[in-house]
Amino acid sequence: MWACYVVAVVPVVLGALAWIGSRRITLGEWVKGSVAGFVIVAAFHVWVVLTSSLDFEMRSGLAVEVTRWPEGFVEDGDESRFVEEHWTVTIDLGGDRESFAILRSEHDALAVLFGGEPTVERPRDVVPTDEAYRVEVVRNVRGVVVPGHTYRMVESGVGTASDVLAFAPPPDDLPLHEYPIGFRDGGLEPFLAVDVARSTSAGTIPISLQSFDWRRSRRLLGRAEGDFSIDSWDALNGEVGRAVGANLVAIGFDGDSSLAHWQEAKWHGGKTNDLVLCYGPPKGDGRPSWTYCFGWSDDELVLRNLETILLRSGPGDAAIPAIRDEVVARYRPRTWPPLDVMQVRPPAGSVRALLVVLLMLQGLYWVLAYVNRSRRAAADDVERAEAAEEERRRRERDRERAEHRRARELLPDGVGVDDVDALTRLVIEDEHPYGACLALTRIDGPRAIAPLVI
Repeated sequence: MWACYVVAVVPVVLGALAWIGSRRITLGEWVKGSVAGFVIVAAFHVWVVLTSSLDFEMRSGLAVEVTRWPEGFVEDGDESRFVEEHWTVTIDLGGDRESFAILRSEHDALAVLFGGEPTVERPRDVVPTDEAYRVEVVRNVRGVVVPGHTYRMVESGVGTASDVLAFAPPPDDLPLHEYPIGFRDGGLEPFLAVDVARSTSAGTIPISLQSFDWRRSRRLLGRAEGDFSIDSWDALNGEVGRAVGANLVAIGFDGDSSLAHWQEAKWHGGKTNDLVLCYGPPKGDGRPSWTYCFGWSDDELVLRNLETILLRSGPGDAAIPAIRDEVVARYRPRTWPPLDVMQVRPPAGSVRALLVVLLMLQGLYWVLAYVNRSRRAAADDVERAEAAEEERRRRERDRERAEHRRARELLPDGVGVDDVDALTRLVIEDEHPYGACLALTRIDGPRAIAPLVI
């Protein structure tokens, strides 16, 4: 970022030169233009820090209860609004919870699966207008594994880490994968699905967008889609997500291990809680020809152990228990150092955009300041007045030089044109009075000889 602030100094220097070299640029315009350059760079710096330190991550957990919400009025700020009857499922993400809207048929099926008795209680997440308003909750007393996932915005050190910035962009012609986002339509940014109100005919209810599939993810890519069951993989993520917050992605490639390294570069090492298991095509015994795992963990051994598990057992649901035990036992989220905001490296494209914006805005500002008609007219008047004054002074100097030469010609030798005493004596003694008077007049004007004449 230091280079960007160096760029902001350019308008200061150019503005100073313009102010010194032209009356058409005022001191206030120079100061305003200089401050504007630094304000633009500072705003760009804030944007870089925010976009580099904020990221989304996929969080997984297990369903712990379903709830039936009857219709009624709930408080929404200073107002109350009507909500129609709806049903939700609550996911335990490991100390944190999130609820999703579901269909009544899904609610009834999960209630039977959970095995708990319905309990009537006050809602925890909203404040009903009617004190008698109650919801019906069925808890998962059987401990049935029903996984769910969501996306969260987090403050991350990934975007500013030096090892992330060291990734080279992969070639465009490689068969690499985009980061999996679990939406049915695939058209929304994932973090927009969190805490968004769903519109209904009677109002809004604070639940996630219905395009988001909370149960089924897309964390199996390439050959992994056929090697693992997505239901088993999501259940694995639900367990490790609630236990340690990890997010497991499996990718099966049909090429050599360089593809896994290029995939790591494309994803910049993955999200903050990702563990990405990559493997190659099978050998004769069905086990992969190579494995490679990447992610952000304080214990790098968990990555190497996951590679060993895949090499020994091969990809498939049979490897899931060993993967789960290893991740729960060893995975610890990466501890990032404090963010050094001056060491944040903005993307090259954004730096070019900053330079273009600075050039356009500063150039337009200085051009408008220079060609402003009222200021230009005032500056021209000042320049004309200064030119006239300079011409008057030049004529005065020429006249004084001419008088000096004339007085010198009329005075006797040995008497200087600036010797006041000698000139005064000549006037009194009436010797060369014209030349002496002329010299005295040149020195101090007519008042120099007035007393002598009187």
